[in-house]
Amino acid sequence: WLIAIPVVNIFGIVLGDMGETGARLMYTHLLVVGIVVLILRLKLPESPMWKSQKQAIATGSIDRATLKGIFSRTYLPAIVALALFYALVNLAANTTGQFNSYLFVNVAGESVSTATTFGLIGSLIGVVAAFGLMRIIDTKYRRMGFAFGAGLGLAACLIPGLLGPSLITLATFVIAWQIASSLFGEPHFKVWSQEIFPTEYRGTAQGIGIAFTRVVASLGALVTPAILELGPEYLFYALTAMVAISTLIGLLWVAKILE
Repeated sequence: WLIAIPVVNIFGIVLGDMGETGARLMYTHLLVVGIVVLILRLKLPESPMWKSQKQAIATGSIDRATLKGIFSRTYLPAIVALALFYALVNLAANTTGQFNSYLFVNVAGESVSTATTFGLIGSLIGVVAAFGLMRIIDTKYRRMGFAFGAGLGLAACLIPGLLGPSLITLATFVIAWQIASSLFGEPHFKVWSQEIFPTEYRGTAQGIGIAFTRVVASLGALVTPAILELGPEYLFYALTAMVAISTLIGLLWVAKILE
């Protein structure tokens, strides 16, 4: 999942200044990857546990899991908390991913290649940070790692707002956010959802959270260029607020559910 990001960054560095042709080649690459993944997925067997669960349902020895169960008092608060956390923290991630080139080129006056170069640097450091998180995620230091990542994420969003968008501040934003998001963003959503929901509900719960997050990200992307026209600092202040709220949700709400 993480290694795919710098691969795309490398494509951006090579093809970023080729205009429409570069964009066509980028999407052709996605098409090829999509076809390969689809073929591999068709040959991927289900787990023995999943097969036995289906057999038990077919014979009537256990009941089929239903949406009524996942929206019960037991799991609904967790779905809401995780979906809100992921949606809010993903707004900053979506800005770095979808509007990285826009910010560097249209706001700071740099080139597409420059934008993707800093994106690549941030992605590679983010991969290292993700391995660091893996070392502490099942230890007493998980909360400390989350708090550090959240603090770094807040600083990443706040710096361009206070100092204005420039090559230095945007590069700091992109690189610092890649590290921060690897420590407290989407990885925690995935770990928490694995810990909270039982097998029969896990896929549906994650799907709800991911779908909600994508809708919020799409709505945010619709207004992002308009906010940048109004004043780039407003966008970064808004992202700072979103990260702050998501941090509180993680530290106070989700932490209580996990107790």
